[in-house]
Amino acid sequence: MSVTTTKQYTPLSPQQMVIRAIKRSLKSGGSLFTLAADTQAGVNAAHDAGVTGTWRFENNSHIIRLGVKFVDAITTTYPVRSQSGKDKRDIEFATQILRHEAWHGRVTERDLDAIAKQCRTRSIPFLLVNLMEDMRLEHLARRAEGKNFGWWKYMNIEEPTNPTHALMKMVLTESSYCTTFVDRTHKKAKEWRQKVVEFANRIKAAPSTWDVVDIAQEWLDYWHAEGWARKDHTVPKNKLVDGDIGGDRDGSELDMVKPQGSKSQSLQNNSSNSANVPFKSPTRVPIARFACHTGARPIVASEANAIAMEMRTIIARTASHRSARTSTSGSRLHIAGVASRSDRAFRSYGKTGGKPHLVALVDFSGSMAQDWDSHGRMFTAAVLRLLRSGDITGKLFATGGGMLAEIPLSMTDDQLLDVSPHLTGENIRDSLNALQQEVQDASAVLIYTDAELMDGHVDAGEWRRKGVDLVGTVVIPAYKSDSFRKDKTEKMQQHFGSHVTAENGKALARKLAQHLGARLR
Repeated sequence: MSVTTTKQYTPLSPQQMVIRAIKRSLKSGGSLFTLAADTQAGVNAAHDAGVTGTWRFENNSHIIRLGVKFVDAITTTYPVRSQSGKDKRDIEFATQILRHEAWHGRVTERDLDAIAKQCRTRSIPFLLVNLMEDMRLEHLARRAEGKNFGWWKYMNIEEPTNPTHALMKMVLTESSYCTTFVDRTHKKAKEWRQKVVEFANRIKAAPSTWDVVDIAQEWLDYWHAEGWARKDHTVPKNKLVDGDIGGDRDGSELDMVKPQGSKSQSLQNNSSNSANVPFKSPTRVPIARFACHTGARPIVASEANAIAMEMRTIIARTASHRSARTSTSGSRLHIAGVASRSDRAFRSYGKTGGKPHLVALVDFSGSMAQDWDSHGRMFTAAVLRLLRSGDITGKLFATGGGMLAEIPLSMTDDQLLDVSPHLTGENIRDSLNALQQEVQDASAVLIYTDAELMDGHVDAGEWRRKGVDLVGTVVIPAYKSDSFRKDKTEKMQQHFGSHVTAENGKALARKLAQHLGARLR
């Protein structure tokens, strides 16, 4: 007579769940693996007993820590049928925390010391900025990936009692609706709810963490004017929203979480817990490799001449008022000049004779074919005219399909008709890296694209720290829906330091002419 035995399920310890979540996220398609691929930077993920989840950027690597505190954050009474089901749910929660931290790596300003210093200077609670940044990054994540984080599945969410608590509830419920945080009979109940939603929409649309700091300042000023005390802006204690990019001990202090000896079960030397996707240098090829005969509409020489003349006029007007100067530091971006065409709109680097030095990358992936035919080819023809006449200096490049080609200055309008975007992928990020010296020497770096970057996130913040401000350009036709327009704009904000948009090709070309002039002063 045989005896059948049932294998007893052994519950996982919190540390085991942390390690499993990290390994799952580092596999191909996981959030940490994708972060490494998108940012071309290493990802070092490990267990740290003292945290829930944290992110920082150090030595060209994303340092992500997940701790057993995440188990304490699970407060939901939602029933699970078995211990194995509970463990599975807990690991799913941990992987969502890692996904959240991975998105910090994509969109959050890497110089957190500078952010924290600004918060201290302006008496802005750092944890408030952290909360707002969480709202911004999760909005971007949902739009890019098409799925929620689902925090409400793991935790009970209390009703808010002040404006900041109401904002936090919007983050945790991933809702665009703000519940009341004062008695419904209060004369300002509706107005205040609408104000929280207004701030939330601005936070979601913020281009950078620096903009979030400004919004946090406005938030404090507004609610103070409405009679709310400073203590009412403290982010409520919550084991999930607990400052995953810093602490709040003095109301604004940055408290970076670092491994601490035996307390941190660091797996830094374990290759299974690191993800490093190498930079792929594009193959340098002649422009003939981008040949694609598509029956393109001919370039109207008079229109190309007119665009070139407008750029030439801006340059000449500026140069006539001041001599060229030599500088080796400072920002290349001068926003005021873009709108005003100020006589002080030029900024030169090195002895360039007062002429702007342009580097432009043109997206030659297949999705750009229509944009190239309708306006990209015309803009390129106009810039080539300025380069040949000596009004500006610089280079134009086509990028796509793992290749990079310089567009010769001698290329005629007819020859431009024989090249067209038709390749798989645009490799803009890799091309920028391959052109490090040219890009850093440029007065203006333009990225001519449709914003559908498939080959990886362009880290505008990293380039800005090198003194380069990338300017993305895209056409958004007037007939396109508001959601299409919003999507394109958000993508440009995510990838580039600044962006220029217009409703048609001619308007975009003229705006770029203005922007080019405004890059130097």
